Amino acid sequence: MSEFVLWRSSRAHHIITPQLLLAALILTLLLSPAVSQAESQSSSPSTVQVAAGATGLTANAGSQVDAETEQRVDEWMAGINSGFQPNRGQVANSEGKSADEVLLSANVRGAQVYVTTSGLSHYFLKRIKKGAKQWRPKNAGFSSKEFEWCRLDVDLLGASISLDRMVLEEPLTDIGVTNFYRGHCPDGVVDVTTYAKITFSEVYPGIDWVVLSRSGEAVQHDFIVRPGADPSQIRMEYKGADAIDISDDALRLTIQTPLGTVEEGALYCYQGDRANIVGARYHIEGNIVTPIIEAYDHSQPLTIDPPLVWSTYYGGSNFDGPRSILCDNVNNYLYVVGYSYSNNMPTQNAGGGAFYQGTFFSGTIIDGFVWKFTQGGVRLWATYYGGLGDEINSDAVLDQFQNLYVSGATSATNWPTQVLPGAYNQGSNAGGANDAIIIKFNSLGVRQWASYFGGSGYDWGTSLVSDASGSIYMTGYTQSPDFPLVNPGGGAYFQNTLGAVEDAFVSKFNPLGVLEWSTFLGGPDLDEGHGIASTVGSIYVSGLTKSPSFPTSNPGGGAYFDSTLNGSQDGFISRFSLSGVMLWSTYYGGDSTDWADDPAVDGSGNVFVAGYTESNNFPTLNPGGSTFYQGTPGGELDVTLAKFNNANVRMWATYYGGSDLDFLLGVNGKSITLDPQGRLYVTGLTVSTNFPVFNPGGGSFYQGTNLGGPHDAFIGRFSNTGTMLWSTYWGSDVPDFGCSIAIGNSGCIFATGETIDVGSLFLMNPLFGAYFQSVSGGLDDGYIAKFCQPTGSCCIDFNCFGANSQAECTQMGGQTFYPDQPCSTTACSILCNICGTKYNDLNKNGTQDLGEPGISGWTVQLYYWNGPLFASTTTDSLGNYCFNNIPLRRMDCQRTTSAGLGTDLSVAQCTQL
Repeated sequence: MSEFVLWRSSRAHHIITPQLLLAALILTLLLSPAVSQAESQSSSPSTVQVAAGATGLTANAGSQVDAETEQRVDEWMAGINSGFQPNRGQVANSEGKSADEVLLSANVRGAQVYVTTSGLSHYFLKRIKKGAKQWRPKNAGFSSKEFEWCRLDVDLLGASISLDRMVLEEPLTDIGVTNFYRGHCPDGVVDVTTYAKITFSEVYPGIDWVVLSRSGEAVQHDFIVRPGADPSQIRMEYKGADAIDISDDALRLTIQTPLGTVEEGALYCYQGDRANIVGARYHIEGNIVTPIIEAYDHSQPLTIDPPLVWSTYYGGSNFDGPRSILCDNVNNYLYVVGYSYSNNMPTQNAGGGAFYQGTFFSGTIIDGFVWKFTQGGVRLWATYYGGLGDEINSDAVLDQFQNLYVSGATSATNWPTQVLPGAYNQGSNAGGANDAIIIKFNSLGVRQWASYFGGSGYDWGTSLVSDASGSIYMTGYTQSPDFPLVNPGGGAYFQNTLGAVEDAFVSKFNPLGVLEWSTFLGGPDLDEGHGIASTVGSIYVSGLTKSPSFPTSNPGGGAYFDSTLNGSQDGFISRFSLSGVMLWSTYYGGDSTDWADDPAVDGSGNVFVAGYTESNNFPTLNPGGSTFYQGTPGGELDVTLAKFNNANVRMWATYYGGSDLDFLLGVNGKSITLDPQGRLYVTGLTVSTNFPVFNPGGGSFYQGTNLGGPHDAFIGRFSNTGTMLWSTYWGSDVPDFGCSIAIGNSGCIFATGETIDVGSLFLMNPLFGAYFQSVSGGLDDGYIAKFCQPTGSCCIDFNCFGANSQAECTQMGGQTFYPDQPCSTTACSILCNICGTKYNDLNKNGTQDLGEPGISGWTVQLYYWNGPLFASTTTDSLGNYCFNNIPLRRMDCQRTTSAGLGTDLSVAQCTQL
């Protein structure tokens, strides 16, 4: 028998109320009824000294908390790492004595959380208006301020929580240790480590309790119910709550407190190591909450696809357009670059020498911007970047040192440059309408280098990539005959003459910014570089060409190769060694107009190329199996997806679209990306009302239709072999489009794009300091959306169909399994075929009675949980029935005899609750 895990999502324990956030931040620097002085942590490996009042943000008695101090508090708290610190004697109560009942403490944005011998305690604080209840922390130095505070406890009734049961796990070594010197411990409590996970064993017989606090996330706690243990022992008493409300599905709690509303995340229950979701719900009696567990027989594992966890507008009163999004998964950061027409775009100075331009440049129409967040959504830095002209920041990339590089274009003659000694430095516009640009920031936002990059014509840097050595490669397009060129020799491809109209370019800068290779790439007509990607030993460039003699190269060995322009415009794909030698270059298109916008390379060297086409004979390839394949165009313009292996042999190519216009905006930014498992993600724009969608269920965000706007964004997810795992509209009743997509820590998906005016875009505020703008600020705003994979999987309970029922569940990868067989833990989506036989079992031994035939004419109905009928069928002459392609949702099943002699109602679960 397997153990159980009861899990509540990390979107737990947050207060929603004006003014509360700042006050809670001040609390962490002052004093709570259980803690005499707040703890301080460092963002880099070090030893932090904490003395009474020595947080670095002190105030003398009688002083006022001015706006500057409040801002510094907010900025300081934004950098605090989550995690629990064990109480080694540094925690004191309001009497100044050691608080021995406190075992752990954690600073989370918006609250201070303690684990005590009774359970969890949360403290919230805010400034109050005159006449309200007052409380002043002792010796805090803010004696002229009045505060209102709130304490919310979650006591585990009857539990044994003690130091000897505590196991410290997942030390956060990257943030160093903390030393405390306080009044009650003047000799110091030193070398206190911070931990992300702590387990308390046997808090109830056979039940462990796990608490977690990770960077950018809320405090989460799990119960591990071992074989033979009784989960009904778990009883949680909420103290300090005015009221506790339960959601309609009994999976979420809303706790009313004097300061606002605390929302608990969804309750999940999954079985053992295989993480199969088991039915569970909350039960409330007064202020005592108990989880109720349903049956969990015949379950099998599944990885659930991503639900929406954060979504916000971002912009001012005019047009604001994100072009590219990328993740720093080392430091847990998120970057967005783009353009803004708004003179009041929300900005934030990161301090510490970070570049900051807080105002729109006077006389400018468009400025570029850079935004930086934690992957939990907390904004850390937001700045304009521009001069007296127009700028668009098109793309961004990180090198192996987490330096941020930005490309784009500017028409300004006073665009802000910075010389990097020894690097390529072009201090002024070369005289053209636009010059390409390149900017380098370190991980703190401090500008290291900024240069024009262009000639006397029109130039644009559309895309960037970094290789393992830290060299930066840029592509784009130029109309400048004097564009900066470098021939490194050694067989590198070098074209020193501009074609008749416009050429793509490819340029390489070494880690010191030295221009080592730069060449035109094109023929006698228009050619543009739109995307660039790197792999071990080579780079790929893709784009469009109208030239009948675009430079091509056939490496042989079965590599896909087309040396002929097929229509008025083809896509192209070119591969070069890191030293610039051309390894492969081919047209890719049909009889009309085609674009190859973005390449992406997986860990095996397979390259995926996304684009779009107007051609009716775009070169497609169906590899068979479960691979998504659309062999003909759905409309006038369709998205295209293609895969080539490391030898550039084509493995898969398909249209991806409906009956209207569907396309990408990858000319700026990256419209496709791959996760570490090689799964493909793509975002773009669709006008089609029948765009190919797929709902994997299990809590995934899914919008199956256009909501009435002229066009929506879309997001698609495919396995490495091309199986569609998830495909959804993403939009509202106004125009929306997706520009760029990236993968963060834990497989979270970040998507960005634009939405026009005020619509009904799906918004989600995860709180805990996450940036959230609930109303569109102007004519057009950017959006940022985050989708994460929840813990857990599905459970299939077929008790209601009879003991001999079975479910055949086919993964999108093609594997078939049954409830009593193991299943691969590889992320997958499934459809279930539920089949069985209705028979007489008069002796109730669970098997069909000898000589008794199956019962024919028996009606079996499946309903969505608390919803409408999904399907109905009737047993055949042998008593057999079958439901095919059951979606991944929880179902009710209802059996009724054809004569209407009885009804048997119970539960079948086809997926996560």
